[in-house]
Amino acid sequence: MNILKHLFFVLLAVLMFNTQNVFAQEEKVDSLVSINEINDSTQTNRSFFYRALNQTKPVSYLAFPIVYYTPETNLMFGVGGLVSFRTQNDPKTAPTFIVPWFTYSIDKQMTLEMFGSFFHKENKHQLDYELNYKKLKTPYFGIGNKLNKEDKELVGNQSIRLNTVYQNRIKNVFLIGPVYHLDYTFNLTPRTNGLLDTNAIQGKSGGFVQGLGLKMAFDNRDDVYFPYKGNYFGVSAVGYPDFLGSKYQFANVQAEYKSFLNIKKKVILASQIMAQMSFGEVPFYLMPRLGGEKLLRGYTAGVSRDKFLFNLQGELRIPLNRFILSGFFGSGITGDKFMDYFKVKDYTYSIGGGARFRPFKDKNVVARLDVGFWQKTYGVYFVFNEAF
Repeated sequence: MNILKHLFFVLLAVLMFNTQNVFAQEEKVDSLVSINEINDSTQTNRSFFYRALNQTKPVSYLAFPIVYYTPETNLMFGVGGLVSFRTQNDPKTAPTFIVPWFTYSIDKQMTLEMFGSFFHKENKHQLDYELNYKKLKTPYFGIGNKLNKEDKELVGNQSIRLNTVYQNRIKNVFLIGPVYHLDYTFNLTPRTNGLLDTNAIQGKSGGFVQGLGLKMAFDNRDDVYFPYKGNYFGVSAVGYPDFLGSKYQFANVQAEYKSFLNIKKKVILASQIMAQMSFGEVPFYLMPRLGGEKLLRGYTAGVSRDKFLFNLQGELRIPLNRFILSGFFGSGITGDKFMDYFKVKDYTYSIGGGARFRPFKDKNVVARLDVGFWQKTYGVYFVFNEAF
């Protein structure tokens, strides 16, 4: 029965962009007169949906219904949106995008969030941000690698989170800037006599943390959203000291390398290597973890969680006009020390595939539908932008 419900979600996600409830608005700029604007004036009898997906305006809007089911959230429904624009009339500046998102479940779980990226002056200034409030039942399997899926328990919790990363681009390929992270997790309700309730786990009472750090990167990709070629290497470090009011004192370090190779007729081979390391009093809900829509797709987020994480994945992307087909492979491990990275036999794997769609003709922001699996586990994900 659960499989049928997941397939129902997949069908809804694929058809989402064909619903008549989708609407769009356009903002005209007096200084810009183009053939596309003239053509749009002859299409007034077209549907709002058609005009939204064929916008070549500086500002584009799109809204859509959200309906999905997971064992953790039950039936969830709501509305999402996408606003995309360029801060300058210059194709060298990547489009800014903003995604508002609201969902509510039949058992009173809720997510309210807004995230996106801001670019200005040929990408010299870049700001990535995420602000959300969530009231959820989050899966908890314990701490460690290859945790027993039978031990899963749902931990009720509420959280308010803000993540921002500002980077200044130097000499076109080098980036540097500050990182800010705020997290307030409260009202944790573990299962009575469950793993979290009966063990001395850091963070089981929740609390407030606030961190500051720095991120540096090298980036020569030809596009920040959907690159055909180029490389990216970034390193960030964030500390959560007592003087910033953090209940727990700890630090996170992350290193990431991404490569994109155009192998034949715009077929793209993309790969990513990521290492995350945490030191100090790390609350369990902020530990590096595998699973979810980005790392080790096919597994529930948190099925593997510890202070150290290593993940690698590869993906073949085949653009077909505004649609993109993909197949991917992933592997990862977590542990309580750096040397655990080298325990090859303890790695976890997943494979899968999916499709992407560019909602707007002149912008490379994509909506992504992925299905990942391995042996008896699988996951379905509908989100914006690529996994990496």
